[in-house]
Amino acid sequence: MHSDRRRHIVFATQELWPFTTAGGIGRMIGELSSALISELDVTVLADERWRGHVPDAGRATAELPESVRLVWVPAPDGDIAPFSSVFHAWSDAYFRALVTLAEERPVDLVEFEDYRGLAAVTLAARRGEPALEGTVVAVRLHSSWEIVSALDELPVASSGRAVVELERTALRLADRIIASAPAAADAIARFYRLTDVGPRLAVIPPPLRPQSQMVSPAKRADGQLRLLFVGRLQRVKGIDDLVSVVHELDDPRLRLTVIGRDTASGPGGGSMRAHLERIADGDDRIDFVDEVPHGELHRWFAEHDLVVLPSRFESFGYVLREALEHRRPALASSQGGFAGVLETGETGWYVEPDDRAGLRERLGALLKAPAALDRVLAGDALRDAYERLPRPAPAQRYTALMKLDARCATPTGATATTVTAVIDVVPGRDLAGTLDDLGRTLPGTRVEVVLVCGRLELLHSADAARAHAVLAFDPSASVSVEDRWKAGLRARHGTGPALLLTAGQRLDAAFLERACNLLATASPPAYVTAYARGRAPHHAPLGSAASPDTGGELRLASVALLGPPLAERAGHPDTTIRQAVVELAAEGQVGAVIAAPLVGRVVDGPLTQAPEPVAPVPPASWNSAASAAP
Repeated sequence: MHSDRRRHIVFATQELWPFTTAGGIGRMIGELSSALISELDVTVLADERWRGHVPDAGRATAELPESVRLVWVPAPDGDIAPFSSVFHAWSDAYFRALVTLAEERPVDLVEFEDYRGLAAVTLAARRGEPALEGTVVAVRLHSSWEIVSALDELPVASSGRAVVELERTALRLADRIIASAPAAADAIARFYRLTDVGPRLAVIPPPLRPQSQMVSPAKRADGQLRLLFVGRLQRVKGIDDLVSVVHELDDPRLRLTVIGRDTASGPGGGSMRAHLERIADGDDRIDFVDEVPHGELHRWFAEHDLVVLPSRFESFGYVLREALEHRRPALASSQGGFAGVLETGETGWYVEPDDRAGLRERLGALLKAPAALDRVLAGDALRDAYERLPRPAPAQRYTALMKLDARCATPTGATATTVTAVIDVVPGRDLAGTLDDLGRTLPGTRVEVVLVCGRLELLHSADAARAHAVLAFDPSASVSVEDRWKAGLRARHGTGPALLLTAGQRLDAAFLERACNLLATASPPAYVTAYARGRAPHHAPLGSAASPDTGGELRLASVALLGPPLAERAGHPDTTIRQAVVELAAEGQVGAVIAAPLVGRVVDGPLTQAPEPVAPVPPASWNSAASAAP
């Protein structure tokens, strides 16, 4: 961090206010940027799809000060290989845009949204990028795709597992986790079973800017109870419970207006609006209105008596605060960002999430005793509650976060003196080329080569002579590649890092240097991997994807340099490499990715030519692995 210049904060987002109005992410970034610009330099990394909506592509929107800089992130185009999903490719695109920006101007802090794991590649790869030295990477808790999918009761397909993995990687590796409300942070920590949030957590609610100068009339005149729901038509919003309860309450005084866009969160992934209309069954007291421009909402608040928000989860809840701004009480669920905002009986009422009976009871009570609602509407408590809403000075809070700890320490300059390369010999693969690449390593670094093979006759004597040990397995036994690697780890003499390779993999000359430098940091990663020039999804690893929660595959890419602790554990006969990685991750030692294609493509498939005839291997050049095999 540089004290002699104005601090620089970056917001990385795929939502740009006011063009995305379905959620609160874009709006929150707009309000934070406006509040910060007087004291900090602010840049917004934005999805390029919104570029055509901005008259001057280098300037902010009308909702942002002119001095907020917009940098457009191009969308992944065409073939996204080698990424595991389009969201993984987006995460990489934002990482590269951030590096380019940081090369122009140091970035003190970058804040990513949690949705779809946009920060994952940056957090896995930033140790290998000098431009991001000293940059604090924060993830703000909104509502992750995983949480929304769980509350919508939608199955997570195989493609969704990649999104889950991205989101969990980002939360696990973030330097700072930012929440808009304490209760929301607690709920998300419980969902993800995060035990180390406390030291990393900061609560920074967005500043609230008045959305309208029009204050609604404060007294009912016709005896009706007119309910208003504003939000996406989505199960997570509890709208299915609300429509069901209103339809069941057979009272002509009760009316409900539902405003919001449709989503595919109905039964079987179908239209939620169609599902709600089936529940309403032609009830003329329930009106459905398409999403309206935000600037027109004041009219709808004015025409209704009570805002009902039975969400199953909210990280903040703009609509609840807007209800107070328009002097309208709310009936809201007592969770997440709603908790603590209302004073029961004075500014509104709470119900438990998923409590349809409690929702019916509360609405029934208001119908039986309308004076309770009339008293709230006629008093000053709503105005006072809106005035008391937190309005922090976000610049001070963000500046306090701009300090790195050991989790992103920079290299100390000392590198490993011995690296063991454990290479699985595969018929038809270019072992000699792989060995040649290892010869072009760091000055002063010794490479110990251990070859493991199932068929000794396929190993050329010239290659065997370049190895320090050759482990030969019984060709009739079924020994997996991982078990051969583990045997090679046990057979090594060095105690430094260990490189797991398959014959035919070609390493860029910079790989070992950069990987060893990462292992030489004050807080070294458990392992270092890099992108490979290939098409398989595992060629673009997440870096720290081993999690006992996700159930996904461990992505060590096609090559991984294991730090000494992992190399020691991974070689143990009673554990798997994945288990060793998960154990270290639980202890706070996670992996790192170099987000550059530093490994040559691995060619799979049938042999294009027969292997070269092999001369006998001198007995002195190899050791039988019969006793070393698991």
